[in-house]
Amino acid sequence: MVTEVKCRPLTATLNEARATGSDGEAYQVDCQLPILADAPELVAWVNRHGRRRFVLLARDTLGNCYLSGTPANGMRLSWGRQITARHSQNLVVRGLSQRPLARLASVDPEVLFPNREFDYTFDLSFS
Repeated sequence: MVTEVKCRPLTATLNEARATGSDGEAYQVDCQLPILADAPELVAWVNRHGRRRFVLLARDTLGNCYLSGTPANGMRLSWGRQITARHSQNLVVRGLSQRPLARLASVDPEVLFPNREFDYTFDLSFS
């Protein structure tokens, strides 16, 4: 399943931190997507898929593309919302890996998986 989350430019953050412990090096990757909207469809999506593991494909503002997570050791989803005068939500995908972020030439599904068909009927787009 492919879900595309489009957010306003310069609002998402992608952080990577390296730590060395008794098990060797580990890389903590966090991708945070603040969403300034009520977005009930996002709440329903989080409730439906919150326990899954994810592979994160991200593109930064310079066009650099990154991959984090594997099918065996995927990223975990966390989510929170603030219900005040102005509704907001924070979607976070977080993972721990033995490898740093991988660089990709593209994050477009048609390029990465040329022989697959994708269902884009559900697209989380907030602008």
